[in-house]
Amino acid sequence: MNQFFGDYKLAAFAMDSTLLVNDMLIELAEFSGHRSVAEAMTEEGLAGDPSLFKSNLLNRVTLLAGLPMSAVLEVARERMQIRPGVRETFERYRSAGLKTAIITSGFGMFARDLAADLKVDFVRANELRVVDGRLTGELAPQPWGQVCDGGVKVRMLRACMEVVGCSPLQTIVVGRGANDLEMLASVGLPVAFNAPKSVEQTFRAVRGESFDSIASIVPTYDEWINSYR
Repeated sequence: MNQFFGDYKLAAFAMDSTLLVNDMLIELAEFSGHRSVAEAMTEEGLAGDPSLFKSNLLNRVTLLAGLPMSAVLEVARERMQIRPGVRETFERYRSAGLKTAIITSGFGMFARDLAADLKVDFVRANELRVVDGRLTGELAPQPWGQVCDGGVKVRMLRACMEVVGCSPLQTIVVGRGANDLEMLASVGLPVAFNAPKSVEQTFRAVRGESFDSIASIVPTYDEWINSYR
């Protein structure tokens, strides 16, 4: 880990239950009558075998089949809850010159809104397939593939590093689930935020309702000097 905050150039974040208090697939599943099932499947996917995450996610998405876009828009408008401390974290990172990324297995319609709000530089997310104004219960194919799982996440992270011109040692990743393991393992400062034991036991673990500790996880040089005064 680098000693000072200024040594880092890029910070990448998971979205659901990380930057956001809640998980948007679970919020959508409430409208389709499957919230409790979605909650159980989500916890299983996040804490389980990373190689099974893709199939777990695709099964969760089927719970949303038939949901009208009006419900999706209502969830986006009424239920996206940005975690306390997230705005301050992004302001601190941006003022220090870091580029930021949201790399999520969540859905693009939510990730793009959040990215615009937080002035994020890069976004990679899954896209829900919509036909005749309703969700089909499938993910829409993208140029990079169909499912933003752990492998796609780490490839996107490397692409961001290349654009920014930084090394893995100059990169921070804040993730939560099994789908974040590859990203976390590939950088200089990996942070497991409110993660299952299977994830946090390997990386620097942070727990809490706010992002305050993420904002100050590495001191600036001035903060370090002042701590000795």
